[in-house]
Amino acid sequence: MLNTRLRELNEIIKPFHMDNCESMQHLAKYGVCLPIAQEIARQYYAANAASPQIIAAGISQIWDEKLRISLVANLYEECGNGNIEKSHIFLFKRFMVAVNVDPDSAKTINEGSPTEKLITTFLKVCLQGPDYRALAILHSFEDVFAYVCQLITDGIKKSKVVDMHAAEFFSLHSVADIFHAERMRTAMFDAADTQEKLRECLELVKLGASLLYHLFDSIASTGLNHAYSKSINY
Repeated sequence: MLNTRLRELNEIIKPFHMDNCESMQHLAKYGVCLPIAQEIARQYYAANAASPQIIAAGISQIWDEKLRISLVANLYEECGNGNIEKSHIFLFKRFMVAVNVDPDSAKTINEGSPTEKLITTFLKVCLQGPDYRALAILHSFEDVFAYVCQLITDGIKKSKVVDMHAAEFFSLHSVADIFHAERMRTAMFDAADTQEKLRECLELVKLGASLLYHLFDSIASTGLNHAYSKSINY
């Protein structure tokens, strides 16, 4: 039963692991130049800042103590385990400063943008619940984001656009989110105790994964266009 569920889930989410995303594969192979790094900083800032609210919204839907603890653990890590200088918002701001992007300049979200669609969809699902729906869309994020961050980490190591201290946000998530995704997946399977609920979960996993995939495809593509317009050679 569990093996069948895992196979169905993997079939849904694997296409969004960035293997076939030309723009993201390009930055991993040839390096993250400054225009791409700045585009990541500008477009992802609002989504990252909204992450604690999104996770908290998911927690608000969960009555089962075991399932709730799964999300609380993720939220506490998101908040730096109580250390503000280790919070993921702080780490991302450090990256922004390193690539000369003022965090205050990136607070506005353009209506209809990939960033706005991701934030509003995730918040809506988590606020509406019930638990298995919130866990499904949160799992999609944790799963795909690990792959996104690994590619960005590889690209930064290649280009050295910033040092790895400034890039800690990405190297951290490339590992931590693998475990977060497993935690969310287990909780989701526990909550989805009928075939109907599982089907709904798989639909939401696909939705969430596609939104994150398209956001970073858009970010990388826009950054590459800016790089080419400035005649940057890889």
